[in-house]
Amino acid sequence: MGSRPGPAKRYAECPLWPPDLFAVAASLVNLSQCFTWPQYAAGWDPGYRLNDSYVRDVVRIGKEWRDATEVPNELAALWTRLIAAEASGIGPDKREHPWSEIAMRLLAIADEAAAGIGFGGQTAFAQFLTQQHVAYLRDHALLLPDLPYSLCMMVPVGEASVQPKSNTPQVGCTLRSLSHNLALLPRERNVVISWLMPMGSQQSAVRKPFNVLLVPFPYTINGSDFAGVHKAKASDDTAPLDYFSVKQNWLKNGARPVSAASIARFLCDLIASAQREVSAVHAVVLPEAALDTARADAVAKLIAKRNPKLEVFITGAISKSKTRSLNLACVYRFHKRKVLESPKQRKHHRWSLENNQICRYHLGHVLDPGVTWWEQIDVDNRAVGFYSVREGTSLAVLVCEDLARNEPAMPSLLAVGPNLVVALLMDGPQMERRWPGRYATVLAEDPGSSVLTLTCLGMVSRSSMPGEAPRREIALWKQRGNDAVALRLPQPDQALLLSLTTASETQYALDRRSDRGASRRFQLSAVRGVRLRQAHSWLRLEK
Repeated sequence: MGSRPGPAKRYAECPLWPPDLFAVAASLVNLSQCFTWPQYAAGWDPGYRLNDSYVRDVVRIGKEWRDATEVPNELAALWTRLIAAEASGIGPDKREHPWSEIAMRLLAIADEAAAGIGFGGQTAFAQFLTQQHVAYLRDHALLLPDLPYSLCMMVPVGEASVQPKSNTPQVGCTLRSLSHNLALLPRERNVVISWLMPMGSQQSAVRKPFNVLLVPFPYTINGSDFAGVHKAKASDDTAPLDYFSVKQNWLKNGARPVSAASIARFLCDLIASAQREVSAVHAVVLPEAALDTARADAVAKLIAKRNPKLEVFITGAISKSKTRSLNLACVYRFHKRKVLESPKQRKHHRWSLENNQICRYHLGHVLDPGVTWWEQIDVDNRAVGFYSVREGTSLAVLVCEDLARNEPAMPSLLAVGPNLVVALLMDGPQMERRWPGRYATVLAEDPGSSVLTLTCLGMVSRSSMPGEAPRREIALWKQRGNDAVALRLPQPDQALLLSLTTASETQYALDRRSDRGASRRFQLSAVRGVRLRQAHSWLRLEK
């Protein structure tokens, strides 16, 4: 395959589409690690090449390409020089590759040309991607064949994936620090990455607060909601196979299942109550395992129909069949009272319940504290989705342990740098000193994401000893440069209403290029409790 559509011409001509050029240049830079060499990383070195003249040139050529959408002559000449150097080897042991500075320039030019891409921007390249995104949603033929898994036109997703980018790390020396607008995902990866753009009011509301309703359901969890299964005893050479499953008895009203309509009415009542405080609720979030998938799908359709200003519904959900059990994060985006798409992201790691946790959650009567119990779920078909919820901002969702593990999701999160990470948990009180606070702090530092964790009140309550004042820290907020904030649910409220605002900030790439204030940072601007005037009879509220 050549660098342009049509008859293959090898790679003689420069790619027409910035993400394709970025895929090539960033791959070369990454393979050689040339950006760590003194001429590109040591500003005090006499041979330092990323001077003011370099920055002016790549910014100017990138803008010319972005404005005209035709490959500038200077860019075409750089590509010709790169191809002419193909006989030169690639490796970190050779410090004078003739193509190294060319590749650095091509990477920067492609990145500049892609400014605003993926967020519904107004440049020609950004509008083309918007058109392709709409075609993808309507199942039409695409010029970008791998959308939403890669922005590339000519580079197969099996070779490299390029996605829009939200944050440029301001610490460290990595490939991620070299670009503002495009992210290179590694060729060898074990997780599928997708990017979905904003629609309608999401695209135009960049300066308005993003109001999020946190519903820590279920409010009560009983010991009988956990069940252990012994599959095999340990021997001298093998580990035991001891699993536990979660029974969603909170979705029953006595012996009868709670209908999706009842759950939707409950959430709609909370939204209505919250809207006495704010003009609109834009997102509703439920914790890990709050619903099952059938009810989650049905609830999403019902609340979308009844709440025209609602944009996103996020919930943890369990899917069970005779042979499979899945722990999922379901993300529903709404447009004109309809569900646009409903990707379901599987949890990547099983929860391990060991002695300390079993005793802390007072589960010793159903799970032997002397045994390590593993969550009985499948963990295959791994994926991470990124969702642009406002122009210039993106959101990613994780499920519990996925926040704490380096693989498989974290490399992609670090590359794309979502502005907001939401972690759905079935965990105890959310405080900075506990594990969610530690890992949220890491993401807030690099790549600079704001992090929101949410657990159910039922598990928070199980963390208290009888007679102690009940804990009510259902959520945690962490943003770069600030201490983590534990969010307590007031008694007798059923939800918390968060108002998130976006602050513009200027970030600098490793080659000294500014993004000219295009970056956005979510910050917590208000928190209010939300309560219903009359509780729904099926809810298992606190005892």
